[in-house]
Amino acid sequence: MRLRRVRLLLVITRPIPIGIVVGDQDPFFPARDVTATVDGFKARGVPIQADIIKGHDHNYYAVSSRVNARRGRS
Repeated sequence: MRLRRVRLLLVITRPIPIGIVVGDQDPFFPARDVTATVDGFKARGVPIQADIIKGHDHNYYAVSSRVNARRGRS
């Protein structure tokens, strides 16, 4: 599965900015995997920003107002 993900990075022709928000306690997307994903996109020249929220899990709704305000969105 990991090899497949890497192959997807090789076909990027037009890098579009990406934002990722994840909790460091997320059971579905571990912070180490998110960091590896960010590194992979950066290596391909894709502008990417990751916000890893300390002490938070997968429930984005619980922190969405705060995260969206910080990113300039309502």
